[in-house]
Amino acid sequence: ENPNALFGIVQGGMHEHLRDESLAGLAALELTGYAIGGLSVGEPKPEMLR
Repeated sequence: ENPNALFGIVQGGMHEHLRDESLAGLAALELTGYAIGGLSVGEPKPEMLR
């Protein structure tokens, strides 16, 4: 059994429609897990949490 894990990184920054598109493509790959990229790099906290 392979002990490695492959995670997809959801891209799109603060643009919700781009994040949705990125996630849809990654979800089709059935990866081990997913993470959100491009956040927590200086934007206001309310923007990061939406």
